[in-house]
Amino acid sequence: VTIDTLRPDHVSFGGYQRPTTPFLEAKAKKGVVFSHAYAPSSWTPLSMGSLFTSLYPRSHGVTYSAWGTAKNFPRPVLSDTFTTLAERLKQAGYTTVGVPANVHLSSALGFSQGFDVYLERSPMLSAEKLNDQVRRKLEQALGPDWRTSWRNQKLFLWIHYLDPHSPYNPY
Repeated sequence: VTIDTLRPDHVSFGGYQRPTTPFLEAKAKKGVVFSHAYAPSSWTPLSMGSLFTSLYPRSHGVTYSAWGTAKNFPRPVLSDTFTTLAERLKQAGYTTVGVPANVHLSSALGFSQGFDVYLERSPMLSAEKLNDQVRRKLEQALGPDWRTSWRNQKLFLWIHYLDPHSPYNPY
């Protein structure tokens, strides 16, 4: 699970006074929290390119925002010459499902590499609408009994939420 623009100083498990992230707080109590993790860029496509390839933006080549026209902003494309995390997991026998809520992580920009099932081009979706898409994509990948069958197989599910952007107005 990745969350666009979520600041560590505004999550309740990170010490924020208000209970902003109760679900994540419960997960943090059972898991590992990295207190010194840094994004390689302030832009989502660059950071996700790095997360997927383990390379800095200069190395993987995604160095521009996807906003605007192609004339003003060259479209970032994550080259298929790089092996992504999803590709490695697929090679290891995992079923791979990707469901991003951010249009800047579209299949056309190369971010679907290695995913068996991918939300091709998502409008900026709220968590509630994205969760509906997650259920649809899991059913597409695993069949109608996905709610129980996922436990018996290797599954890599990547969900990218956008809610901290709300209200979102890209213009």
